[in-house]
Order: sequence, then structure tokens, then C-alpha cells
Amino acid sequence: MKRVLFGTFLASLVGCGATSLPGGDPAAGGENQLAARTCHTADKECIDDAECCAGSFCHNFTYARWQCVAAQIDGSYCRADRQCKGGSCRNYLCSSASCSAVGQGCHADGECCTGFCDDLAYGSHKCSEKLASGTDCRRNSHCQSGLCESYLCL
Repeated sequence: MKRVLFGTFLASLVGCGATSLPGGDPAAGGENQLAARTCHTADKECIDDAECCAGSFCHNFTYARWQCVAAQIDGSYCRADRQCKGGSCRNYLCSSASCSAVGQGCHADGECCTGFCDDLAYGSHKCSEKLASGTDCRRNSHCQSGLCESYLCL
């Protein structure tokens, strides 16, 4: 375990393909040379993301062996931003957009480009357009008027 943690620490300092630590070794009178570290390419086994080349991550979504895979395209399952080519994992899906459009998944109103995060139906949190007057609502943010009283948009 210590070896893995130290290896991950070194990988974060050195990076793929680098051969020395920043600053060198003053006792040796120069640069501290390490064995050349190459990053793992696609389909190579890994333990964490630091072992994989740029633009890839250590895939551990299944019970199969963990391996380096390329960052995922928009619409693919994800658990972290680094797993997506677009750099954003929203509601467990890769997205290059900075906000979710109407009909896309969300967790809170602020994630929607327009409208609100509709959580009225169990398990279907999706961005929706603001509601017209006389429509059922739960919060002011659900209504075009900005007013929800007695569960109806004014």
C-alpha cells in the first residue's frame, strides 16, 4: 500500500514521460534522475488515474480489471469531470455544456440554462420550462410569474 501511494505521489510530481523531480538533488550536485516513467495507454491495467496518459482515466465502473480508457464523449456514463472529454460530468452523464438544457437531467435549479429543475415526479429530475399561471407548483422558482401560492402559479 505504501508503494502505491508513494508511486501516485511521484506520478503527480513527475507526470507522464518525465525523468526527474522538479528542483533536482542538491546532494548529487544536480538534477535527481528517476527511471523514465511512461504513462499507461488504453487497455493497460491501472490502480488510479495518475497512472493513465493525459486524456484518459482509470476505468473502474465494473468488476472487471481496472484499465486506462479514453475520456468519454457527451452522453456517456461518468462519475467525475476528468472522465469526460468535454470536462463536465453532470447528473452522471458527460456534457460539454456549462448548464443543462430543458429535458436534460439536473439536481438543482442552478444547473438549468433556463427554467427550473423539476423534481415533482419521483426519480425524474429534469430541467423544465417555467410554469404558466394556474399550473400546480411547489416553489416560486417554478412559475413564470415567480409566485407560487397555495400550490398554484399566479
